[in-house]
Amino acid sequence: MSKRIFSAGAVVALLVFVAPALAWPMMLPWWEPSQHFACVGKIQAVDTTAGTVTVRVHLASRGAADYLGEDLLVGVAADAHIFKAVGARFESIALGDLVVGEKLRVEGVVDCSTGPAVFTGKRLVMRRLPLNDIKRFAFRGPVTAVNATAGTLTATMNRVTRALSPSHHASCDFVVARDARILVMKDGWPVRTALADVVVGDRVYAQGGADRSTPSTPVFTIRWMMVRHAAPATVALRDLSHPPPGVAITRVTAPGSREKTSPDDADASTRTPVPPAHSTSARTAGSASTESPSQLGTLTANRTGPPRACLSPGGRYGLDNGEHL
Repeated sequence: MSKRIFSAGAVVALLVFVAPALAWPMMLPWWEPSQHFACVGKIQAVDTTAGTVTVRVHLASRGAADYLGEDLLVGVAADAHIFKAVGARFESIALGDLVVGEKLRVEGVVDCSTGPAVFTGKRLVMRRLPLNDIKRFAFRGPVTAVNATAGTLTATMNRVTRALSPSHHASCDFVVARDARILVMKDGWPVRTALADVVVGDRVYAQGGADRSTPSTPVFTIRWMMVRHAAPATVALRDLSHPPPGVAITRVTAPGSREKTSPDDADASTRTPVPPAHSTSARTAGSASTESPSQLGTLTANRTGPPRACLSPGGRYGLDNGEHL
């Protein structure tokens, strides 16, 4: 009898300790904020006076997921453990030994009791790799040269990862892999394209790998690239009363009839009258125009040589505000 009571007591004690771990659900509901966080990113700033470190988050757990791709301000606890990873070893360092631009992993707690989330780091590990040991890169910037036949591209490094840090705000040459995935944004959606469709002035975001077998002349190969075409140059023509040389003015008075005049015509008596320039200085406050639509007609411009453009009849003397050639 006593053995049965002892066995039953042992089973109850085991359930007391094991049941909470096996209880459902095993994770917090998605609507409840997490009290812990872990993230990996690049050190942006270190403030030893305030005891904080700013990290550009690249990877994050649920507690810091809202800061992916953004800067996260983390307060370092007074009893935090800060390490520098050297291979498989961890060396203890101080907060002031953290280096801007290096990779950092932070683990800590999140406090949402006072409103906005406050992140406090309990364990920080910095991993400093020699530049020649970094095999992956990413950059963002405008294209300055492209050769689709040779499969090469040159761009200005506006934003870079550490592998390309020596070329920050300078030009760098890249090899585009034959099987590289190249996408272009069209109507808000990425569409597959080819290197031949990339032109000078396009903005690109690219990722790839670096071959540093020759450290003095590393070869950077692009394997993925997102392209945004540059906006075309626009020209607005507002006043046709004094056209530039080589531009003829045509007034359409009725369907099927046209009267053409040239600014170089010496006989002013045969020149079709041109409406006065449309400007605010030609009118006084409170005055209204006395010209009728039949008198104004529709103005178009035909350039004798390329480029050739025709103005739409939307404006009084040319294009409406906001229209372009």
